[in-house]
Parts: sequence; C-alpha cells; structure tokens
Amino acid sequence: MPAEEAAVKVTDVAVVIATLVGPILAVQAQRVVEIARQRADTRLRVFASLMQSRATPTSGAHVEALNAIPLAFHPQWWEFWWARARLHAINQAWRTLLNHFSINMQGASEAQHVAWADKRRTLETDLLRKMGAHLGFKITDLDYETQIYFPNAHGNELAENQLIRSKLVEILSGNAAVPIQLTEIDPDAAASARAAVQAILAGQVASGSKWTGQSKRKAPLTLRQRSKAGLVSRDATPVRSSASYTAGCKPSPPTGRHHGHPED
Repeated sequence: MPAEEAAVKVTDVAVVIATLVGPILAVQAQRVVEIARQRADTRLRVFASLMQSRATPTSGAHVEALNAIPLAFHPQWWEFWWARARLHAINQAWRTLLNHFSINMQGASEAQHVAWADKRRTLETDLLRKMGAHLGFKITDLDYETQIYFPNAHGNELAENQLIRSKLVEILSGNAAVPIQLTEIDPDAAASARAAVQAILAGQVASGSKWTGQSKRKAPLTLRQRSKAGLVSRDATPVRSSASYTAGCKPSPPTGRHHGHPED
C-alpha cells in the first residue's frame, strides 16, 4: 500500500507539472517556428536580391544584399548540425569575396583589372551556389555566370551616367571648363527675328492703350455708403431733398377758413 500511494503521488505531481509547463512549452515552440520561418524568408529575399542584381555588382541593391549575408545566414541554435555547417561555409565564402573587394586596384594595368574582375565573378558564383544549395535550389555554376538578362540599353545608360558625373566633378572642382563655341549669326535671320519681336511688342502696346482708354463702369454704392452720404435713413428708407419732397407732395384741399391778411 505505501508503494502504491507513492506511485499515485508521483503520477499526480507529473500531471500537475505537465498541466503547468505544457502551455508554456507550446508557446515557446510556436515562437521558435515563427522565428525560423521569418529567418528563412529573410535568407530567400537576400538570395533573390543577389540573383536579380548580379549583372550590376556596383548597384545599391547588390551591395545591400551582400552586407546582409552575415546577419541573414548566421547559424542559429535550433538548426541541425549539417545546416550549421552549410551556413559556416556560406559565411566563409562571403569573407573571401569581401577580402577580394578590399584589394587596392589604383594604378593597376588593364590586364590586372580584367583578372580582378574574373576572380570576383568566380568568388561570387561560389557564394551564390552555396547559398542556393542551402535554400534548396539546384543551379550550376554555368547558369550563375551566363543566365543573365542585361540589355545593352541599360549598359549604355549606366556608362552615360558615369560619364556625366565624372565630367561634372571635373568642372565643379575646377579641373575642367565648360566648352563654349561661338557661331556667326545670319544677318537676314536676325533681322527677321527682330521684326517679329517688334511686331509682337507693338501689338501688345496697342491693345494696352485701347484697354486703358475705355471708361470703367463704377460699381453701385453699398447701403452703408449711401447711408453715410445721407441718401438712405437708418431704416433703409430713401431720403428726399426738400425741393424734391415739396414737388412730390400734393396740395392740401381748402378747409373753408380764410388765412389771408386781416384787412382782406
């Protein structure tokens, strides 16, 4: 009996612990799943940005995606050991590419620039291949290097913008001047243009004098203005002058009384 009572007590304690700890573990597990899903979405977005902008390695989108690799592809504690090994390889490939970017190429020959660009493409292709393999994409190195659509018009636009910026920098820094070319003006064309301008100005002056010669109609007086002038009383009744008021009144009928002189 004591053993059975002890077993019952242990079972009760286990039930209580499971009741209390179960919801907490479920919430934590759900949180880990959400974090893992967000991490996967971030990694896929960074990889897609690198793939979309790999034809323009100096663009802002490409540079931002490269800088986001250490944060997006950092190994997490809940990931399996083989996934962590692939993530370590991705970060190592990124460090190798970044070290290649830090090489100073000022004063290098054209052949050295070409060799540097070829190695950059090789290192970046290796980085993209490892990232794609980790995310489940099976893409060959040849596809990474050649399957790129980049119209010539975009290349011409980038080259023209770079040329415009460099020329503006030279002019603003005082190392170059704005080219100015003076050409001879045709006398007949200049006389025609002068006559056209004079005709336009003469038409504007004539229309302006005609307009100013017209008499402007005066606006009617307001009620307040008429009241101040004595033309309207306070109750808005028109006020007549004494002459107009006398002329407008009718003569009163005779009353039969004689109002003349006492001697008449």
